[in-house]
Amino acid sequence: MFETLFSDVLDPEHELLRAARLINWDGLHDALSMYYSPAGRRGKPVRLMVGIHILKHRYDCSDERAVEMLHENAYWQCFCGFNSFQTGQILEASSLVKFRNRIGTDGMKRIEALLFKTWSDMGLVKTRRVSVFYHRAAQEHRLSYRRRSSASDSREDRRAGQAGSQGGNPPQTLSHLQ
Repeated sequence: MFETLFSDVLDPEHELLRAARLINWDGLHDALSMYYSPAGRRGKPVRLMVGIHILKHRYDCSDERAVEMLHENAYWQCFCGFNSFQTGQILEASSLVKFRNRIGTDGMKRIEALLFKTWSDMGLVKTRRVSVFYHRAAQEHRLSYRRRSSASDSREDRRAGQAGSQGGNPPQTLSHLQ
């Protein structure tokens, strides 16, 4: 009946909320709109899909773990564009694969280029651009059928759990921003 807005309860100085303010979400939407068709079922929002990919790469976790963290972590949900806590099914892990397949390497390059340009314009980036984001996505695509070992799963779960509860370090793509 009544919902509590994130803006009323979350710390606006939390690293993920600060990072979210440094991303040109409208520009990302415009840059990736060419991969969406106006016909048929609507795709997941660009902010949600790009946001969860940034978090997934920052916290070095699997698609499954990233979706799990999104469902249980208010800061992750806020970073991905929600205004209040979502209790139902937001995404399935297969949605991330579909998104990567939809935009491909060129789409990942567009994401990285826009992030780099925005941060350069703000004077936040002082080094040469390093393209890691889309290379990793391409690598994951090639390795998608490899089974993870339980040791790497538990290591990954600990990292993502610590990041969700303690805030972790700033996202890797944002590590130079303090």
